[in-house]
Amino acid sequence: MNIKTFKNIWLKLSFIWLVLASNNLALAHGDDFTQVEVTLKIPAVNNILKTHNGEFIKLTQAYLSSFSFELIACPQINLKPQMDNKTSLLSWLIPVANANHGVSFTKPTQIPVQQRHNLLVNNVINLGVYKLPKAKYCQMNYTLGKVPGKLGLLPEIKSSSLFIEGNKDISNTNIVYTIAKSDYAFGKNFPINLDIPPSHNTLSLMISVNVNEALKNLDYSELNHKNARKVFLSLSDHVALALKVKE
Repeated sequence: MNIKTFKNIWLKLSFIWLVLASNNLALAHGDDFTQVEVTLKIPAVNNILKTHNGEFIKLTQAYLSSFSFELIACPQINLKPQMDNKTSLLSWLIPVANANHGVSFTKPTQIPVQQRHNLLVNNVINLGVYKLPKAKYCQMNYTLGKVPGKLGLLPEIKSSSLFIEGNKDISNTNIVYTIAKSDYAFGKNFPINLDIPPSHNTLSLMISVNVNEALKNLDYSELNHKNARKVFLSLSDHVALALKVKE
């Protein structure tokens, strides 16, 4: 190999190295992520609820505890980095997110909540700004679980992930029943269609949970822990996502 050939090879390798280095430098500045401000909205439920079998319940207390949300990326068919279509090395190395059922938040797709909601009032909670990986997301996990208690609440409410209390006879407020109660954590994956695009602007993601619809599964003939499970199982059917540029 003569010196001229060696120099040509060296120049080509140097050029390739510079391209890779510049790509990694761009990734280091967060180009593979988009800033998203996340808000959780849980509208107040009707205090007089009509169940699926036509019964009426006058709610006296209603609390739900949200632990976390997690975005789960769509499966990728081609797992190799494609430099020709500008797919970055980092997006190839980031694994597909798994649903969070633990107590640690180590993934960029996890959104902690850890708050108890009084369902008889409107709840609009700013969960903060997150750097979410640019990706198409096909599933979300919503985990419910006990959270630290608040002063003034009964111990049975503080120890519950869901607590619904009310009257069977809406004209008589003296006889109160615990209609739904759970003290365990529950998480479920459900389908979504969400695309986090590249953006230099902060985006706004609104997560809305219509608990009122899930409460229509309540049934007086069921034990309160079975009613709680009915609510948990149906709750994900009433989660809506709205993504837009932050105003």
